[in-house]
Amino acid sequence: MDKSIILLLFFSFVLAITSFYLGFIKPSKNLGYAAKSFFVLVSIILIPLFAGILWFQSSAKERLIETGIVPYPGIGETIGIAFGTGERPVWLFRTGTDKLSIGSFYSNENNRPGWNLEESGEQTVILINTENRMTVKAQTGPEKGSVMYLMDKITVDK
Repeated sequence: MDKSIILLLFFSFVLAITSFYLGFIKPSKNLGYAAKSFFVLVSIILIPLFAGILWFQSSAKERLIETGIVPYPGIGETIGIAFGTGERPVWLFRTGTDKLSIGSFYSNENNRPGWNLEESGEQTVILINTENRMTVKAQTGPEKGSVMYLMDKITVDK
């Protein structure tokens, strides 16, 4: 799970507690209504939003495995809200290294059961099966790398 989302959730709890105190327990003439409004906003919108993101992040790797793709070794936590849901799922994982070789890993058929290799490079791989196309892209940076998986439906032009 992304540490920044965990921190945002923590600070949302702190803000909710503070605004509850300032709005309901010790209300002032100037801040009372604003604190009550802020408490409602944080409690109803922000806390459920961040908790939901963390919930979906916790099972992102399992959703990727359900597609038949073996996750690249060393992938760790998901980044942001790219956790593999929706019509065009996207997964984005942080890795523990900046030396990524996606092409050689997915050239092995055991790492992509049910998928055929359409295109392969060192940092980008495109896999297809009967219904979907999966693009796997490695990105390296000064600190660590990341691996992105993007799945699209294959459409047939008529």
